[in-house]
Amino acid sequence: MKRRGPAALLAPVLAALALAFACVTPAWAIQSTNTGTITVSNVENGVDASAYQVIEVNYDFDADQPKDPEFTWASSVRSWVSTNYATYIDTQTGAVTKAFSEAPASDVKAFYDALAAAIRGGDPSVQVAKTAQAQGATVTLGDLPMGGYLVLVENGQYVYEAAAHNIVPEFDEDAQAWQIAEPTIDAAAKREPVDVTKTVEDVKVVGAQYGDLLDFTLEADVPGYPDNAIEKTYEIGDDLSDGLTLKAGTITVYGIAGSAQPVELTSGTHYTLVDQSATMGDDAQTPVDFKVVFDYDELEAAGYDTVRVTYQASLNHNAPVGPTGTPNEVILGYANNPYEEDSYTTKDDDVKVFSYGIDVLKYDGSTGGKTPLAGAEFKLCLDADGEHVLSFVQAGDGVYRVPEEGETNGTTTTLVVGEAEAVKGQLVLNGLKEGTYYLIETKAPEGFNISTTPVTFTIVDKGDDGDYDGNIENQMVDKAGYVHADFENKKGFLLPQTGGLGTVAFVVGGLALVGGGCVYTAKRVRGPKGE
Repeated sequence: MKRRGPAALLAPVLAALALAFACVTPAWAIQSTNTGTITVSNVENGVDASAYQVIEVNYDFDADQPKDPEFTWASSVRSWVSTNYATYIDTQTGAVTKAFSEAPASDVKAFYDALAAAIRGGDPSVQVAKTAQAQGATVTLGDLPMGGYLVLVENGQYVYEAAAHNIVPEFDEDAQAWQIAEPTIDAAAKREPVDVTKTVEDVKVVGAQYGDLLDFTLEADVPGYPDNAIEKTYEIGDDLSDGLTLKAGTITVYGIAGSAQPVELTSGTHYTLVDQSATMGDDAQTPVDFKVVFDYDELEAAGYDTVRVTYQASLNHNAPVGPTGTPNEVILGYANNPYEEDSYTTKDDDVKVFSYGIDVLKYDGSTGGKTPLAGAEFKLCLDADGEHVLSFVQAGDGVYRVPEEGETNGTTTTLVVGEAEAVKGQLVLNGLKEGTYYLIETKAPEGFNISTTPVTFTIVDKGDDGDYDGNIENQMVDKAGYVHADFENKKGFLLPQTGGLGTVAFVVGGLALVGGGCVYTAKRVRGPKGE
């Protein structure tokens, strides 16, 4: 179908913005009640969309045809366009000029970005034509009069680009009537993904021992803000739980451009480190252990699309044993609406560190029952021979923990079972990692025989494929994360076995008798010689 008409003036702009007018509808005469619809897809559920009319169609509804000039800037934006883009407006009539219609797509995009920033900043004061909230992945802006619209999608986790859409008249030669070229515009929003991930030792969860020094990595996308953005806040904070201790001086910040190697960034130029009384959140009330505040313009100038923050922290004695784990959360704060001052949202991610324990009951095995015994002492080793002995810090009666990083004072290799009646005979060891351990008795309760056989403990996290969950194989029913053993002592002497040792005694005795006989014989032989 051959088409012609005043809409040709905007054709290059529409092409540059990838607005495809492919929907053909039955022809009808345009009436003042005819409107169009803009449906925007590729959005998050619940985001807000606003359509601002910035171009008007000069249309004579009585004559049912456009008037000259056919497109004019809305009165609310004329002053701003004249001041900032003088070649785009005829100051006498307010008409949209050929300079705008034929401008390169990059220039048109820059124009709309700047206009969006100006509108959201209050200059010019353009009234919104329609607002709507996304239902699912789409949002519909309907009942829009003919004209050019600037559409802003806001308040989501993504950073959405400003978009321009046009509802314009077109002449249908077959029907010999003017109609709206595309009554329903379907357009996918362009958006910048902003995500943050956190790993510990290159994974999401690990098993560790008190005192272990762990490597943490935070990695986040750098959002794509337009040059005229009003707000460019971009920061990363880290909230360590009480079970982790940040190692001073280990925070390092990198920028990454595409697949290139990370480049260490410069404090004071690319970022500012806040490690005292740091807070985050849109109300700045969420405390974090530290945060890195980036200079967005410096990141953009260097071409970085990803940032990375690494640091070390050690697991301390506040870390719980078992599946509760020790969480560590990263918070990414950024402007999700670059056209609005103070816009801010957050994304977070976390990792967990798990630790484990050993639970022992020392009891009297002489009576056939399990009467708890006090007075026993042990050592925990990494080998059955008892050469590699582990040190602990006593945390209570019969309770010990693995020392923290650098902790040497107050450590001991002697583990004494509980003395008080409520914990008699109990030994609890906290803060161990996966592995095999040997509990060797070094002192038995008074009147009991010392055990010469170590008790072996094997700690294996039950998580699949290294995905730790803090639960261990053969763990206690009422104490997840602990492996248990009953350790008995018996009274009395340790008698030798009746086999080999008895025979040896008999042979030795026999030899003694034989020897005695020889002596006697010798005396009898010597006797007569003396006579």
